[in-house]
Amino acid sequence: MHVVPAAPSIAGLTAAVTGGSRGLGLLLARQLLLWGCDVVLLARDASELSRAVAKLDVPGAGSVRGVLCDVRDAAAVRDRLAEIAESHGSLDIVIANAGIIQIGPADALGPTRLPCQPNPRVLL
Repeated sequence: MHVVPAAPSIAGLTAAVTGGSRGLGLLLARQLLLWGCDVVLLARDASELSRAVAKLDVPGAGSVRGVLCDVRDAAAVRDRLAEIAESHGSLDIVIANAGIIQIGPADALGPTRLPCQPNPRVLL
């Protein structure tokens, strides 16, 4: 019988989650908190960010805070991640979850406006 070893604990690590104020980012942040991580949510909407932090700030989990950041601005992303690493002593996990959504039929958007087009910007 093959025994799979347990994954190492990530409790105490610092994690940053872009797009962390709602949807998948919020769910991932919640799970990281339950695993004992200190979590920093990055999002561009201050009111949604505040709501998300309040929703996730529960006793017995890791710490959570929010930082305003628009991932379309590569320099801002670099600066915010550096600030997080400095204030926490390290930045161990980055979940780059933020994205955009195009709603409508693909035919109406055309091939050059589909969101799956490569983006040549490098954030880090």
